[in-house]
Amino acid sequence: MQIGFNYFLALLLTPLFFFSSPSYPHSESEPPVDVVPGVPNSVEQNRAGYGWLNASSEVEADSLFRQECPRPNASGNTTICFPSKSPLAAAYHLAANNIEAAFTRMAQENAFEYLYLQQAALSPGEKPWATPSCIADSQKIAVMKAEINSIKSKNEMELNTYLRELGTQMKAITDKPEASRTTDERIQLEELKRKNLMAVKLKAVKESFKPDRMAQAFLLDKQLALAQARTCPSPGIPRKCMSIRKNRDRMRQAFPSVFGGGLAELEAYANPEQRKNFEEKFVSATVAGAVFCGTTPYNRFEKSIYQMMGYNGAATPIPGAGTGVGTGVGAGCASSDQNNAAITRGKNTVDTAFRLDDGYPKIVSNNKGAYSLARKAGFDATRGVGTPVDPRMVNSYSAFTNAATSMNHVQEVSAANQVGLLCTRSNLKAIAQFQPQAIRQAVMDHNDPRSREGLTRLMCSKGLMERFQADDQTQDCSGVTGDANSAAGMTVNRTNYGFPFSNDSNYKLTKLPDGSLEVATKINYRFKYDPSVDPSSTSYAGDTNVPEAARKTEALQQAAFISSTTDWVSKATTWYNGMTGSVPDPRVKFKIETCAACGDTVKPKVAVSTCYRRGGAPATFATDFPGKTWDAHKCWYKDGVKKYSNWQDAGNFTTSMADATIMHETGHNLSLADEYVADYYPAHPTAENGAVSCNSTMGSTRGSCHQLYARHLLEITRPARLCPKP
Repeated sequence: MQIGFNYFLALLLTPLFFFSSPSYPHSESEPPVDVVPGVPNSVEQNRAGYGWLNASSEVEADSLFRQECPRPNASGNTTICFPSKSPLAAAYHLAANNIEAAFTRMAQENAFEYLYLQQAALSPGEKPWATPSCIADSQKIAVMKAEINSIKSKNEMELNTYLRELGTQMKAITDKPEASRTTDERIQLEELKRKNLMAVKLKAVKESFKPDRMAQAFLLDKQLALAQARTCPSPGIPRKCMSIRKNRDRMRQAFPSVFGGGLAELEAYANPEQRKNFEEKFVSATVAGAVFCGTTPYNRFEKSIYQMMGYNGAATPIPGAGTGVGTGVGAGCASSDQNNAAITRGKNTVDTAFRLDDGYPKIVSNNKGAYSLARKAGFDATRGVGTPVDPRMVNSYSAFTNAATSMNHVQEVSAANQVGLLCTRSNLKAIAQFQPQAIRQAVMDHNDPRSREGLTRLMCSKGLMERFQADDQTQDCSGVTGDANSAAGMTVNRTNYGFPFSNDSNYKLTKLPDGSLEVATKINYRFKYDPSVDPSSTSYAGDTNVPEAARKTEALQQAAFISSTTDWVSKATTWYNGMTGSVPDPRVKFKIETCAACGDTVKPKVAVSTCYRRGGAPATFATDFPGKTWDAHKCWYKDGVKKYSNWQDAGNFTTSMADATIMHETGHNLSLADEYVADYYPAHPTAENGAVSCNSTMGSTRGSCHQLYARHLLEITRPARLCPKP
């Protein structure tokens, strides 16, 4: 059956990781991330929240719900061939309005499911909400409620155990060849998959209401806001700005109690004071006692985070702050000068770190981040750990958890209100406006790719993709010239693609006679001489500092550069072409070369030196090398040992880089972003399910674990499908 739709819009949103994890140091002694242990046989690593689940990773979720609208023909029409074997075949055979009605019903069901999950996560002992009348006859909802009610009281350990058990049972069936499975086994497998997905959804929603995760999300959004302010104003870096906007939108949807669930009425307010006014009015009318002394739970939550950080490790009392009651506050609501000083101290710590794009992990990363250390100190203090116990940390931690509890209570009241309004939102546009997560999850819940494609095309025809493409991340063709189908090919030249440390992506796409696309790039490796290890140089640090094996003249350094870059190009070309052999769509061939005769401004440009350590001077530099000036490209030796390990990024390599790292960094040159799982990301780790330490080539430092997936090739070749616009 063929149905013609008029497409007034041809939009595109990259399946790239919304917040491209930073490109951190690649070395055995200093791995790029602190890996979060996952739950075996589950999708626990995907903590992006409701709307991204039912995939092995969030990156995969973005590729399954591709948000890529087909380009119309010259008449503005696109012919859609609906698959006859799709679970939605009956709806497909009814006309476009019936397809929309069927999908609207699914979206309403998912909207209620998400709200029901919130109540289950926050108040498992309370009487469950009744099903709205417009979906009261839904068998899906009846099954969902029964399943959630059976597991909502499980604690985290019990829920993880439940997921493991389900995973083991599913594996026992999937290990058998599909043709060998009995009818009962097939039915059982589908039931197990449903139960597993429901448990994962509940786990993800519970995760979003944990005070620690809420704080991480709050801080990450603050970092993104500051980064956006630096890069988005004209002239700025538009594509980098778009990537940041995408991540902020995802954050708002993943943590409803912190960001109002992405609801339009909250997003419409442009500054904190407007949000405060709205929240204060809403909270006062719905949650008795949540607003006091003119402060909302959100306001108290923010200050409590800063206060915990400000008191942690500070002298008692904080010098120069005074010990009396602060002035300018009404009776009964006075705040102490010490509290105010702690809040200022904590806020300054955050603001100072967030002046740089890599500030967030320095604040939040476990075992070393200022916030994470303060939260742990507060938690320990409440249990009497430490000698002596600091009462300031006890009080700060209590204020923090109490504010988070109030925020969650407010969200539960809001969710109950949304349940009451659900039947008034009788079309996809209304649901997409207020609960975009439900729309997205309704698509994700379909395991059949043809069903997802049909629903995506419907959304395109109705203009609904706008809600999911608020950042316009890749619908423009700036930096793209030519046509991949022409002999000259298409040139992709985009600066600082990704966030925040990926290199420039510059390559050419050309359609080959066999129908495949050739991806050709010339990487402009630039030799960077290090005089500090050259005995013939006046900058030489001295033979007592530099080991004999590390002493290299400029000629020897140049020779190592030529040897390394030649080897990198050869191995990268072989590896990438070998990886594409297992991907049927899209079919891609790589042609990677060095740009030996190119000028210094030609991109992608990569500086290559004997040593490199990304970022500013290490904290101990002034003590280790008195009177010296930090140079990231110098080898810093002390007492015969290199003091600082290499810490490369996409634009700065060292001649000793491992093969696995080269494959990863070459991916950056071709527009791919990092896919690391890091402890400091509250909502968007991207490791493949069951492979926390073994992930894609963009998410692992172990060469034996490197893999290239179809989503990577789709991202690289995306301009050929989108550009030039008709």
